[in-house]
Amino acid sequence: MAARSVISTSDKKIAWYAPSTLYKSIASTLGLKVQKDAKGLDAYPSDGASGKLPRVRLNFTNGKSALVFCDPKKMGTVRKQLAGKKAGGKTIKSATFPGG
Repeated sequence: MAARSVISTSDKKIAWYAPSTLYKSIASTLGLKVQKDAKGLDAYPSDGASGKLPRVRLNFTNGKSALVFCDPKKMGTVRKQLAGKKAGGKTIKSATFPGG
């Protein structure tokens, strides 16, 4: 099982647990932060981000994909900025918003 970290929005109001390798290199592009622990957060990580933040589908060059959350303020630029970056050791081919 991959190591899990606390991921939060930059304002620390929404937090959740996720694989650290998936978010580590792209967190700032998504408008998020990888935290060592839950200290100083305004939310409990167990509350999660589902239904609170938009999701982005990362489409990798190997044909696989993964869903991650992003800050709503980044929705206008995040798709173009993610292409070519690495997440979880895989190169991102493109990024899309599921259902849109």
